[in-house]
Amino acid sequence: MAVAAVLICTLSFQVTAVDPVEIKSRINFNNFTDQFSAEWYAYDKQDGSGAKLRVTLRIKNLSTKDWIIGNNDGVWLGIGLGNTVMRGTDVVMCTYRFSGYAVSDIFACTDRYASAWNEPVIDGTQNVDDISSQRLFNEVMKLGELAAIFDRSLTTTDTEADFKFSAGSSIDAVWAWGFITSGNVQYHGNQATNRDSFNMRISSMRSSAKQLIGNLYAIIGASLLLISATFI
Repeated sequence: MAVAAVLICTLSFQVTAVDPVEIKSRINFNNFTDQFSAEWYAYDKQDGSGAKLRVTLRIKNLSTKDWIIGNNDGVWLGIGLGNTVMRGTDVVMCTYRFSGYAVSDIFACTDRYASAWNEPVIDGTQNVDDISSQRLFNEVMKLGELAAIFDRSLTTTDTEADFKFSAGSSIDAVWAWGFITSGNVQYHGNQATNRDSFNMRISSMRSSAKQLIGNLYAIIGASLLLISATFI
């Protein structure tokens, strides 16, 4: 009986050790220009936090020769969801302000709404989370490669400013980027190298084989312990 009790306790531990299976979509990407690109995928940890879109905005061969240390110069990268033009669009805007080549500056990504032909206004409710920033500078050539990585919930409670979408769908979207000079966000201009629209395909989410196999082993182990306990 004592052995059976130990086995049952072990069984309970094995069952609770089975973690929620994270599901995610395949990674999609778009090289908008030779300089600016984006990668994205949907995922859901199935822990109650909801489905999210993980986006990486990347710019390379970026000239930094006019950036002055301490002058709050930099660059901004943006993506808009649910529209083919900027006006009336749910926007995520990531700003990078340069403090020096040796300083680990990071992007600040914010949830915004573009109601007119000017800098999108920051939403009162933020549904964007900064994940990480990547930076690589060539101080001699005055060039940089930067990336902003953020999460955005697929569905939010902001009914006025946030676009709702789901995995397994295609949505209209826009992209743009521009410089920050003396702390002021500069207009991206009308060049196709700095802004355009695109179709954003968000693939359906699935569990990874590794996660499924790991949980399957845990369930099989628990079942074997139950069988052993039954016959003791």
